[in-house]
Amino acid sequence: MIAGFVLAAATAPNAPVTLQAPKPTLPDGELVLLGSDRQRFVFLDRSRTVHDASKVSVSVLIILATPMVDPQGARFKFVVGDGLIRCDLRTWTSARQRVFDEAGDYLLTGGPRPELKIQPTTPFDLVAGYVCDKVPVPAGNYVVGWRTALGILSRKDLTPYTPHRVAPKP
Repeated sequence: MIAGFVLAAATAPNAPVTLQAPKPTLPDGELVLLGSDRQRFVFLDRSRTVHDASKVSVSVLIILATPMVDPQGARFKFVVGDGLIRCDLRTWTSARQRVFDEAGDYLLTGGPRPELKIQPTTPFDLVAGYVCDKVPVPAGNYVVGWRTALGILSRKDLTPYTPHRVAPKP
């Protein structure tokens, strides 16, 4: 591997060797369950959270209770969204979204999206409550890795989490 890339072996003599980016994977670091509407479960990947003044770079894992089907017919259960939250403006800018099937295998990546106001009760409202407003979550909501995250989804003792609303600064 060279700086995050994998050398692809040449298939014929004297053929050039190419560099390929490794396939994306689901997060294996520390995750915190921020909330659920029992249709989707919203986790923040704490190992990929970077604070910079009033901006926070985040990676969010959304696990769907029931897999969905994309327009091309692929079934997916996991979406990982990477982006930037501006705490001062309460906005979200999506850098990319990666989609994975029920086995955790990578399917596709969606491109960046424009900055949007974070709407109440959305997954990114939960994330902003945690990273911007420092709203605590129950200790039982912390797990390591996406496989462990799947295991806690059926627990009946999960404490619901609702962020306290903090008005954006004028």
